[in-house]
Amino acid sequence: MVSRKQGSGRPRKITSKFSKSLEQSIQRDKLVSTRTLAKKLCQMGFEVSHVTVSRHLGILGYKKSLSRVTPILTAIHKQKHIEWVQKHINDNWNTTLFSDETTF
Repeated sequence: MVSRKQGSGRPRKITSKFSKSLEQSIQRDKLVSTRTLAKKLCQMGFEVSHVTVSRHLGILGYKKSLSRVTPILTAIHKQKHIEWVQKHINDNWNTTLFSDETTF
């Protein structure tokens, strides 16, 4: 019978000291991203990727989630939308620039 030797695998990159730091960061800001946490660890002198941080948080029991906030359109919003479309249906859309509110 072949058994796995204890400690024969690659050692974990995130030690208990940095694990505690991660948990404290999450407790302070529950909406922090894994990229931000990875940058924070890099500033502490510990180079890890956001994937490593994500994997470690999974081991600690944290789950990945995105908030599902969707705007609720009222009947007034829908009516105003229809009025705007009818008003601008014959506009020349080739000269119109749509943006995602990014400042140029």
